[in-house]
Parts: sequence; C-alpha cells; structure tokens
Amino acid sequence: GEFYLKITFKSGTPISESKKFTSEIAKKIQQEKTVLYTFSSIGYDSKDPFELLQEEVGVHIAKIRVLLKNKRKENVFEIVNRLSSSFKFRDEINIVFEVPRNIIADLLNLEKSDFSVEMYCNESDDLDIYSKEYINELNRTGLFSEIDFSKKQGKPQIKVSFDHEALAGSGVSSKSIYDIMATAVKGSIASSFRRDDDLIDIKIILEEQDRSEFTDLQRLNLSSDDGLIPIYPFLKDNKISSPSKILRKNQKEYIKFYGNCIRDKKKTLKHIDNINKKFMINNKGVKITGGDAKIETADSFKQMQFAFLLSLFLVYAILASQFESLLRPFLIMFSVPLSFFGSLFILFIFNKSINLNSIIGIVMLSGIVVNNAIILFDRFNYNLKTLRMKHISGIYYGSLSRFKPVVMTSMTTIIGLIPMAIGIGRGGELQSSLALSVIGGLFISTILTLFLMPNLYHLTVIKKND
Repeated sequence: GEFYLKITFKSGTPISESKKFTSEIAKKIQQEKTVLYTFSSIGYDSKDPFELLQEEVGVHIAKIRVLLKNKRKENVFEIVNRLSSSFKFRDEINIVFEVPRNIIADLLNLEKSDFSVEMYCNESDDLDIYSKEYINELNRTGLFSEIDFSKKQGKPQIKVSFDHEALAGSGVSSKSIYDIMATAVKGSIASSFRRDDDLIDIKIILEEQDRSEFTDLQRLNLSSDDGLIPIYPFLKDNKISSPSKILRKNQKEYIKFYGNCIRDKKKTLKHIDNINKKFMINNKGVKITGGDAKIETADSFKQMQFAFLLSLFLVYAILASQFESLLRPFLIMFSVPLSFFGSLFILFIFNKSINLNSIIGIVMLSGIVVNNAIILFDRFNYNLKTLRMKHISGIYYGSLSRFKPVVMTSMTTIIGLIPMAIGIGRGGELQSSLALSVIGGLFISTILTLFLMPNLYHLTVIKKND
C-alpha cells in the first residue's frame, strides 16, 4: 500500500523554503509505525509526459510518496484519514492526501472526494471573490477536511506597457525598447563565424544575474545621437497572475469545490446544502449546484449497466449470425449469469466491496466466459453434422476432446490476473477487485460450463430434433 501528499505552496515561494518544509513533513510521517519509506520531490520532471498532463505543475508544488508496511492493522484509507486529521498546517500552504487510483478510475473521472459542488456567477470576475468567501464558510463549520477548488493561480507574471505620452515627446519608439528588452532576456543573433564546415552564431544576451528581476531591465539604456537614454521613464509594469485552468459548462465559467467529511457523511452533506442555500440568498447572482460527489459515481454505475446490457446484445447478435440460430446463442449466453455467482462469492471471501471496478470486471466477463461454451458447441455441431455421430456419443466425445483446451484457456487467464488481484503496484488495492471479480467469475463459469452446457445442449436442441 502507498499514498501521496501533494503540498502546494504560494507561487513564488523560494525553493529552499519549500524543501525545508517538505523535509519536516516527511520526517514526521516517517515516525509512523506503519510507514516503510518516504520519497520527496519538488517541482516536476519536464521529460515525464504524465507529469505534464497534471492539472497544475511548477516548482511551488512538492510531493511525498509514502510506502506502507505489508503487515499492518489499518488499511490505506484509514491511515490517510487519521494522518490528515492530526496534521495542522499554515493557511498559505495547501496539503492534500491522495490514495493512488488505477488507470480505469482516472479515465472514467471518478470522484475521490466526499462532496463536490460547482459555483456559477453572472460576472466571471466575481468568482474569485465569492470562492474565497465560500471556502471560509466551509472552514468555519469545522466539518470538512482537505477542501480544495479547481481554479489555481498560475505563475506570477509581469505585464509591461508603455507610457505613450512620454514616448511621444522623446522621439523614442516602442519597438526599439521592445528589441533591447528582448535581446536582454531571450538574446538575439548579432553575427556568425565559420569554424571548419560549421557556421556558429554569435548570440548577445545579459548574464542571468543581470536579468533575474524586472528592476534589472529598467536599468537598460538606448543609444542615440544625444547619448544614452534610460528606458525606465517609458515603462509601466503590473504584476498579474492568470489561472492555470478555467472550467466551463454551457459556455459559463465555474469553479469546482471538493473535499471530505470529518464526521457523519449524511448529516454533513445535509449541512452543506444549507450552507449553499444561505450563501446564494446572501449573494445574488451566485448559483451553487451539487453536493454528494458520489452521485457522479452513481451515474457511472448506471452507465456500466447500460454498457453491460449492450455487450450482451452484441455478443448475442454475433453468435446468432455465426450459428444461424436464435436458440443456440441463447444457450451459450446462459454461461454469463453463471459467472456472477463466482464473482460475488470471491468478493465476499476477500472482503471486497461491489464497486465500479468489480462491475467493470463483470462486464468483461460477458465477453470472456462465452468462449468456453462456443468451443463446446462448435465441437458438438461438428461431431453431429460432419462426423454423423449419435447424439449422446457426439456430446460425450465432444466434451472429452474440448475439456483440456477449455481448462487451459481459463487457467492462463486466471494465472495472468493473480498479480493484479494481489494488489501489486500503484493503485493495486483498487485494481484487485476488478481482477478478483474476473477470476472468480471465470473459475466458477468454467466448471459449470463443462458440466451444464452438454446437458442443456442435449435437453433443448437434441430433444427437439427427436
């Protein structure tokens, strides 16, 4: 098991301060008896494409990876809840505990928080003001933890504009000022020389220590017939910080808030509904929707139900066209509900919940378990139609000849899923329910298919022909 701490400092925080604070937190966590190792990192790896896909990256963000001991009484979620409630941090530092999720959960965009609300406003510029008031309102109740929102401030920037009135009376053009500032910061190619067969450029640029602050650029001078002219009288600067991400729905900008409940979840979520109603009454033009983040997960469950029914229909349609019959595909599809018992039984044995991952495994079974029945039925048809065997003999020898291929096919799939079922690697504890549902369903379905399918084939198809 493992979990992560994502520490977000204020943009522009010196990396030395970030490093010191991160080290203190890592040492404090390392003192836990259940912790095996901790790994800290600050910033991001520009060569790692997965890190660049994160919502927010920068040197003001630190991560601590915590590996837990295998022998422990608490699971990952219990340890995270205990640590997150015991730590107290400064207001300007945001720390979020994260349990790694599997790839499927990320692709489905499943919520990992207890509540999730969306705030809309008639004037987009007022969203930032109302968002701070709303977070203060949530913090004031003391019922929520790990409160965060989607609109993060990006890197601080300096917007430089020109004083056109001062430029008009000086004879200096704005382009000449831009050129000298661009040369100082980015550099410009002044000339080149040839060395053997290589043409080497000569680049003019200021030393890094001479262009690290905006005041350094203000000391630049332009050359003219009258001598050197300082550029600072013609410049206006304004420090700005643009958001790193903007969310929109129905062409309206909104901010998403999410967090976890400290106490009883049902009572707390009712309390957040009252907060939303009161906030909308006191602030006209503000609309807040949502509450229970698990509602979105429930919608995903409904989508999984539709996907399961659609997969059954597609499998049946393909089998009907292959066997040129409506009854035989129905018999083959009978192996699908047999797999449900195996999935539910193994989840019960290993104390796993019926979550979205396990349901995805059941949907996968609808296309996996029918393979065994197809192998058997295809052999039965070959013995009866091509070899002209008697009914009982054709089914008996068909079952014997296909017993080993059916068992070997199922066993290779089951053995291949065992590492995933154990929960090895990142998000292993969440992935294990998916693997266990497939293993249990395939194991039980294989056994029942080998014994029930020959009897069903005999009772329905053969008896009908007789």
